[in-house]
Amino acid sequence: MKPSILMVVRPATGGLKKHVELLMAGLIERGYKVGIVGPEDLEIEPSVAAGSWTRFTSPVSSKNPLALRKIAQKVAEYAAGFDVIHVHGISPSIVCAKASRIAGKPLVVTIHNQIPAMNPLEKRVVLSAVLQAKTVIPVSKAVSNELAKLGIPSANIKVIPNGIDLNCFTTIPPATQISPDGPIRLLAVGRLSPEKGFDLLIEAMKSLPDNYSLTIAGDGPDRQKLEGLASGLQVQFAGKVNDIPGLMAQSDIVVIPSRQEGQGIVALEAMAAGRPLVATRVGGLIETLGDGEFGVLVDPESPDALAERIQELIGDAEGQTNRTAMARERAMRDYSVDGMVEKVESVYQDALK
Repeated sequence: MKPSILMVVRPATGGLKKHVELLMAGLIERGYKVGIVGPEDLEIEPSVAAGSWTRFTSPVSSKNPLALRKIAQKVAEYAAGFDVIHVHGISPSIVCAKASRIAGKPLVVTIHNQIPAMNPLEKRVVLSAVLQAKTVIPVSKAVSNELAKLGIPSANIKVIPNGIDLNCFTTIPPATQISPDGPIRLLAVGRLSPEKGFDLLIEAMKSLPDNYSLTIAGDGPDRQKLEGLASGLQVQFAGKVNDIPGLMAQSDIVVIPSRQEGQGIVALEAMAAGRPLVATRVGGLIETLGDGEFGVLVDPESPDALAERIQELIGDAEGQTNRTAMARERAMRDYSVDGMVEKVESVYQDALK
Protein backbone atom coordinates (compact mmCIF):
# COMPACT_ATOMS: atom_id res chain seq x y z
CA MET A 1 0.00 0.00 0.00
CA LYS A 2 1.33 3.42 -0.94
CA PRO A 3 2.04 5.89 1.87
CA SER A 4 -0.08 9.00 2.34
CA ILE A 5 1.72 12.34 2.03
CA LEU A 6 1.10 15.66 3.76
CA MET A 7 2.70 18.54 1.85
CA VAL A 8 3.50 21.73 3.77
CA VAL A 9 4.09 24.83 1.65
CA ARG A 10 4.60 28.55 2.24
CA PRO A 11 2.85 31.06 -0.07
CA ALA A 12 4.30 30.03 -3.41
CA THR A 13 4.58 31.48 -6.89
CA GLY A 14 6.64 30.63 -9.93
CA GLY A 15 8.82 27.54 -9.88
CA LEU A 16 7.97 26.33 -6.39
CA LYS A 17 4.24 26.53 -7.12
CA LYS A 18 4.65 24.62 -10.39
CA HIS A 19 6.77 21.97 -8.70
CA VAL A 20 4.27 21.31 -5.92
CA GLU A 21 1.32 21.21 -8.33
CA LEU A 22 3.04 18.77 -10.68
CA LEU A 23 4.30 16.59 -7.82
CA MET A 24 0.85 16.44 -6.22
CA ALA A 25 -0.82 15.57 -9.52
CA GLY A 26 1.75 12.88 -10.26
CA LEU A 27 1.35 11.29 -6.84
CA ILE A 28 -2.45 11.38 -6.98
CA GLU A 29 -2.42 9.78 -10.43
CA ARG A 30 -0.31 6.97 -8.92
CA GLY A 31 -2.86 6.35 -6.19
CA TYR A 32 -1.41 8.31 -3.29
CA LYS A 33 -3.52 10.06 -0.68
CA VAL A 34 -2.24 13.66 -0.62
CA GLY A 35 -3.00 16.62 1.62
CA ILE A 36 -1.50 20.09 1.70
CA VAL A 37 -1.09 22.62 4.50
CA GLY A 38 -0.57 26.28 3.76
CA PRO A 39 -1.78 29.77 4.67
CA GLU A 40 -5.00 31.23 3.28
CA ASP A 41 -3.20 33.00 0.42
CA LEU A 42 -1.57 29.80 -0.83
CA GLU A 43 -2.71 29.26 -4.43
CA ILE A 44 -2.13 25.66 -5.42
CA GLU A 45 -4.06 24.16 -8.33
CA PRO A 46 -2.83 20.69 -9.31
CA SER A 47 -4.30 19.43 -12.58
CA VAL A 48 -6.32 16.67 -10.95
CA ALA A 49 -10.00 16.24 -10.15
CA ALA A 50 -11.44 18.35 -7.36
CA GLY A 51 -11.88 16.34 -4.18
CA SER A 52 -8.93 14.05 -4.89
CA TRP A 53 -6.75 15.87 -2.35
CA THR A 54 -7.29 17.62 0.98
CA ARG A 55 -6.53 21.25 1.78
CA PHE A 56 -5.69 22.39 5.33
CA THR A 57 -5.32 26.07 6.16
CA SER A 58 -2.68 27.20 8.64
CA PRO A 59 0.35 29.48 8.82
CA VAL A 60 3.52 27.45 8.30
CA SER A 61 6.15 29.70 9.87
CA SER A 62 6.60 32.36 12.54
CA LYS A 63 9.41 34.25 14.23
CA ASN A 64 7.46 34.17 17.48
CA PRO A 65 8.45 31.03 19.48
CA LEU A 66 5.04 30.71 21.14
CA ALA A 67 3.18 31.07 17.84
CA LEU A 68 5.60 28.63 16.22
CA ARG A 69 4.80 25.97 18.83
CA LYS A 70 1.06 26.46 18.28
CA ILE A 71 1.47 26.17 14.51
CA ALA A 72 3.56 23.02 14.91
CA GLN A 73 0.85 21.49 17.09
CA LYS A 74 -1.78 22.25 14.43
CA VAL A 75 0.35 20.77 11.65
CA ALA A 76 0.95 17.69 13.82
CA GLU A 77 -2.82 17.28 14.20
CA TYR A 78 -3.20 17.34 10.42
CA ALA A 79 -0.27 14.94 10.04
CA ALA A 80 -1.96 12.34 12.23
CA GLY A 81 -3.88 11.14 9.17
CA PHE A 82 -0.79 10.80 6.95
CA ASP A 83 2.37 8.70 6.81
CA VAL A 84 4.99 11.26 5.72
CA ILE A 85 5.35 15.03 6.14
CA HIS A 86 6.95 16.63 3.08
CA VAL A 87 7.80 20.30 3.59
CA HIS A 88 8.94 22.66 0.84
CA GLY A 89 11.32 25.43 1.84
CA ILE A 90 13.61 26.37 4.71
CA SER A 91 11.34 28.55 6.89
CA PRO A 92 8.43 26.06 7.17
CA SER A 93 10.89 23.25 7.88
CA ILE A 94 11.33 24.70 11.39
CA VAL A 95 7.62 24.23 12.12
CA CYS A 96 7.56 20.83 10.46
CA ALA A 97 10.53 19.53 12.44
CA LYS A 98 8.54 20.18 15.62
CA ALA A 99 5.35 18.76 14.09
CA SER A 100 7.26 15.65 13.01
CA ARG A 101 8.39 15.03 16.60
CA ILE A 102 4.91 15.62 18.02
CA ALA A 103 3.13 13.40 15.47
CA GLY A 104 5.85 10.76 15.25
CA LYS A 105 5.89 11.02 11.45
CA PRO A 106 9.01 10.97 9.23
CA LEU A 107 10.02 14.27 7.66
CA VAL A 108 11.20 14.98 4.11
CA VAL A 109 12.44 18.48 3.20
CA THR A 110 12.79 19.89 -0.32
CA ILE A 111 14.97 22.98 -0.73
CA HIS A 112 14.11 24.85 -3.92
CA ASN A 113 16.33 27.91 -3.65
CA GLN A 114 19.86 28.82 -2.78
CA ILE A 115 20.45 29.10 0.97
CA PRO A 116 19.94 32.71 2.11
CA ALA A 117 22.44 34.58 4.26
CA MET A 118 21.82 33.79 7.93
CA ASN A 119 23.30 34.88 11.23
CA PRO A 120 24.81 32.18 13.51
CA LEU A 121 21.59 31.76 15.54
CA GLU A 122 19.46 31.38 12.41
CA LYS A 123 21.91 28.81 11.05
CA ARG A 124 21.69 26.75 14.24
CA VAL A 125 17.88 26.81 14.22
CA VAL A 126 17.67 25.85 10.54
CA LEU A 127 20.35 23.16 10.84
CA SER A 128 18.64 21.64 13.87
CA ALA A 129 15.33 21.49 11.96
CA VAL A 130 16.67 20.15 8.67
CA LEU A 131 18.81 17.52 10.40
CA GLN A 132 15.59 15.88 11.58
CA ALA A 133 14.61 15.06 8.01
CA LYS A 134 15.05 11.50 6.84
CA THR A 135 16.05 12.96 3.48
CA VAL A 136 16.75 16.50 2.26
CA ILE A 137 16.02 17.02 -1.43
CA PRO A 138 17.88 19.89 -3.12
CA VAL A 139 16.78 20.65 -6.69
CA SER A 140 20.37 21.00 -7.93
CA LYS A 141 23.96 20.15 -7.06
CA ALA A 142 24.53 23.84 -6.37
CA VAL A 143 21.92 23.78 -3.60
CA SER A 144 23.27 20.42 -2.41
CA ASN A 145 26.73 21.96 -1.99
CA GLU A 146 25.25 24.80 0.07
CA LEU A 147 23.42 22.31 2.31
CA ALA A 148 26.67 20.42 2.86
CA LYS A 149 28.39 23.66 3.90
CA LEU A 150 25.52 24.28 6.31
CA GLY A 151 26.31 20.93 7.95
CA ILE A 152 23.86 18.47 6.40
CA PRO A 153 25.55 15.03 5.98
CA SER A 154 25.85 13.93 2.36
CA ALA A 155 24.14 10.64 3.25
CA ASN A 156 20.96 12.62 4.04
CA ILE A 157 20.96 14.52 0.74
CA LYS A 158 19.42 13.31 -2.51
CA VAL A 159 19.42 15.70 -5.48
CA ILE A 160 16.17 15.54 -7.46
CA PRO A 161 15.88 18.19 -10.18
CA ASN A 162 12.53 19.72 -11.01
CA GLY A 163 10.48 18.16 -13.76
CA ILE A 164 8.21 19.97 -16.20
CA ASP A 165 5.14 18.97 -18.19
CA LEU A 166 6.90 18.15 -21.45
CA ASN A 167 3.61 17.52 -23.27
CA CYS A 168 3.04 21.28 -23.29
CA PHE A 169 6.15 21.82 -25.41
CA THR A 170 6.14 18.98 -27.95
CA THR A 171 4.01 20.89 -30.48
CA ILE A 172 6.18 24.02 -30.44
CA PRO A 173 8.18 24.18 -33.69
CA PRO A 174 11.94 24.76 -33.41
CA ALA A 175 13.05 28.37 -33.40
CA THR A 176 13.81 29.83 -36.81
CA GLN A 177 17.06 31.62 -37.56
CA ILE A 178 16.93 35.12 -36.10
CA SER A 179 17.68 37.98 -38.47
CA PRO A 180 19.76 40.73 -36.83
CA ASP A 181 17.76 43.31 -38.78
CA GLY A 182 14.25 42.03 -38.10
CA PRO A 183 12.18 42.27 -34.92
CA ILE A 184 13.89 40.38 -32.08
CA ARG A 185 11.54 39.38 -29.28
CA LEU A 186 13.10 38.75 -25.86
CA LEU A 187 11.16 37.02 -23.09
CA ALA A 188 11.77 36.90 -19.33
CA VAL A 189 9.53 35.00 -16.92
CA GLY A 190 9.40 35.01 -13.13
CA ARG A 191 8.38 36.70 -9.93
CA LEU A 192 9.02 40.42 -10.02
CA SER A 193 11.37 40.53 -7.04
CA PRO A 194 15.02 41.56 -6.58
CA GLU A 195 16.59 38.09 -6.80
CA LYS A 196 15.26 37.62 -10.34
CA GLY A 197 17.37 40.52 -11.66
CA PHE A 198 14.82 41.99 -14.07
CA ASP A 199 16.19 45.46 -13.31
CA LEU A 200 19.48 44.34 -14.87
CA LEU A 201 17.74 43.14 -18.03
CA ILE A 202 15.79 46.40 -18.34
CA GLU A 203 19.07 48.28 -18.00
CA ALA A 204 20.56 46.03 -20.71
CA MET A 205 17.71 47.01 -23.05
CA LYS A 206 19.13 50.53 -23.14
CA SER A 207 22.20 49.13 -24.95
CA LEU A 208 20.27 47.09 -27.51
CA PRO A 209 19.10 48.38 -30.90
CA ASP A 210 15.52 49.57 -31.40
CA ASN A 211 14.47 46.34 -33.14
CA TYR A 212 14.72 44.49 -29.80
CA SER A 213 11.64 44.23 -27.60
CA LEU A 214 11.20 42.59 -24.20
CA THR A 215 8.17 40.93 -22.63
CA ILE A 216 8.31 40.26 -18.89
CA ALA A 217 5.75 37.71 -17.70
CA GLY A 218 4.98 37.50 -14.00
CA ASP A 219 3.98 39.67 -11.09
CA GLY A 220 5.40 40.60 -7.73
CA PRO A 221 6.37 43.36 -5.31
CA ASP A 222 8.83 45.08 -7.68
CA ARG A 223 6.40 45.60 -10.56
CA GLN A 224 5.86 49.32 -10.05
CA LYS A 225 9.59 49.95 -9.64
CA LEU A 226 10.42 47.93 -12.75
CA GLU A 227 7.75 49.67 -14.80
CA GLY A 228 9.37 52.97 -13.84
CA LEU A 229 12.80 51.73 -14.91
CA ALA A 230 11.35 50.56 -18.24
CA SER A 231 9.65 53.85 -19.09
CA GLY A 232 10.40 54.80 -22.70
CA LEU A 233 11.83 51.38 -23.58
CA GLN A 234 10.39 48.56 -25.70
CA VAL A 235 9.34 46.63 -22.59
CA GLN A 236 5.93 45.08 -22.01
CA PHE A 237 4.74 43.74 -18.66
CA ALA A 238 2.39 40.83 -19.35
CA GLY A 239 1.49 40.11 -15.73
CA LYS A 240 0.61 36.58 -14.71
CA VAL A 241 0.54 34.31 -17.78
CA ASN A 242 -0.73 30.73 -17.56
CA ASP A 243 0.28 29.73 -21.08
CA ILE A 244 4.06 29.96 -20.80
CA PRO A 245 4.66 27.48 -23.67
CA GLY A 246 2.52 29.65 -25.96
CA LEU A 247 4.41 32.75 -24.90
CA MET A 248 7.75 31.06 -25.56
CA ALA A 249 6.55 29.95 -28.99
CA GLN A 250 6.07 33.63 -29.87
CA SER A 251 9.52 34.65 -28.60
CA ASP A 252 12.99 34.52 -30.15
CA ILE A 253 15.23 34.42 -27.07
CA VAL A 254 14.55 33.66 -23.40
CA VAL A 255 16.65 35.63 -20.91
CA ILE A 256 17.16 34.73 -17.23
CA PRO A 257 19.06 37.57 -15.47
CA SER A 258 18.75 36.11 -11.94
CA ARG A 259 20.97 37.06 -9.03
CA GLN A 260 20.35 33.61 -7.54
CA GLU A 261 18.53 30.51 -8.75
CA GLY A 262 18.08 27.09 -7.18
CA GLN A 263 17.69 25.36 -10.53
CA GLY A 264 15.66 27.44 -12.95
CA ILE A 265 12.36 25.98 -14.14
CA VAL A 266 12.10 28.73 -16.75
CA ALA A 267 15.40 27.47 -18.17
CA LEU A 268 13.97 23.95 -18.45
CA GLU A 269 10.88 25.34 -20.19
CA ALA A 270 12.97 27.35 -22.65
CA MET A 271 15.09 24.27 -23.40
CA ALA A 272 11.97 22.15 -23.98
CA ALA A 273 10.52 24.87 -26.21
CA GLY A 274 13.67 24.92 -28.33
CA ARG A 275 14.33 28.58 -27.64
CA PRO A 276 17.81 30.12 -27.41
CA LEU A 277 18.63 30.95 -23.82
CA VAL A 278 20.83 33.57 -22.16
CA ALA A 279 21.19 33.22 -18.38
CA THR A 280 23.40 34.38 -15.56
CA ARG A 281 26.10 32.11 -14.21
CA VAL A 282 24.55 31.59 -10.78
CA GLY A 283 23.38 28.66 -8.63
CA GLY A 284 21.69 25.77 -10.39
CA LEU A 285 21.55 27.57 -13.74
CA ILE A 286 25.16 26.59 -14.37
CA GLU A 287 24.48 22.84 -14.28
CA THR A 288 21.04 23.17 -15.93
CA LEU A 289 22.71 24.80 -18.92
CA GLY A 290 25.64 22.35 -18.86
CA ASP A 291 28.12 25.14 -18.07
CA GLY A 292 27.19 26.81 -21.36
CA GLU A 293 26.63 23.74 -23.54
CA PHE A 294 22.85 24.22 -23.68
CA GLY A 295 22.63 28.00 -23.41
CA VAL A 296 24.71 31.14 -23.13
CA LEU A 297 25.94 31.98 -19.62
CA VAL A 298 26.92 35.50 -18.56
CA ASP A 299 28.37 36.98 -15.40
CA PRO A 300 25.69 38.15 -12.94
CA GLU A 301 25.02 41.79 -12.07
CA SER A 302 26.17 43.01 -15.50
CA PRO A 303 23.65 44.65 -17.87
CA ASP A 304 26.47 45.27 -20.35
CA ALA A 305 27.38 41.56 -20.42
CA LEU A 306 23.72 40.62 -20.95
CA ALA A 307 23.35 43.00 -23.88
CA GLU A 308 26.65 41.90 -25.40
CA ARG A 309 25.95 38.17 -25.21
CA ILE A 310 22.40 38.55 -26.54
CA GLN A 311 23.77 40.30 -29.62
CA GLU A 312 26.56 37.73 -29.99
CA LEU A 313 23.98 34.96 -29.93
CA ILE A 314 22.12 36.59 -32.82
CA GLY A 315 25.33 36.63 -34.83
CA ASP A 316 26.12 32.96 -34.17
CA ALA A 317 23.34 31.20 -36.08
CA GLU A 318 25.08 27.80 -36.26
CA GLY A 319 26.01 27.76 -32.57
CA GLN A 320 22.51 28.90 -31.63
CA THR A 321 20.90 26.10 -33.65
CA ASN A 322 23.19 23.41 -32.22
CA ARG A 323 22.74 24.55 -28.61
CA THR A 324 18.94 24.74 -28.79
CA ALA A 325 18.70 21.30 -30.45
CA MET A 326 20.89 19.69 -27.77
CA ALA A 327 19.05 21.58 -25.03
CA ARG A 328 15.66 20.40 -26.24
CA GLU A 329 16.87 16.81 -26.41
CA ARG A 330 18.25 17.04 -22.87
CA ALA A 331 15.04 18.55 -21.48
CA MET A 332 12.93 15.80 -23.03
CA ARG A 333 15.31 13.12 -21.71
CA ASP A 334 16.16 14.34 -18.21
CA TYR A 335 13.41 16.61 -16.90
CA SER A 336 10.09 14.80 -17.16
CA VAL A 337 7.52 14.99 -14.38
CA ASP A 338 7.32 11.18 -14.32
CA GLY A 339 11.04 10.91 -13.67
CA MET A 340 10.87 13.47 -10.87
CA VAL A 341 7.87 11.81 -9.19
CA GLU A 342 9.47 8.35 -9.33
CA LYS A 343 12.57 9.66 -7.55
CA VAL A 344 10.47 11.35 -4.87
CA GLU A 345 8.49 8.13 -4.40
CA SER A 346 11.72 6.30 -3.58
CA VAL A 347 12.48 8.94 -0.92
CA TYR A 348 9.10 8.31 0.72
CA GLN A 349 9.73 4.56 0.77
CA ASP A 350 13.14 5.11 2.38
CA ALA A 351 11.64 7.52 4.95
CA LEU A 352 9.32 4.77 6.22
CA LYS A 353 12.00 2.13 6.67
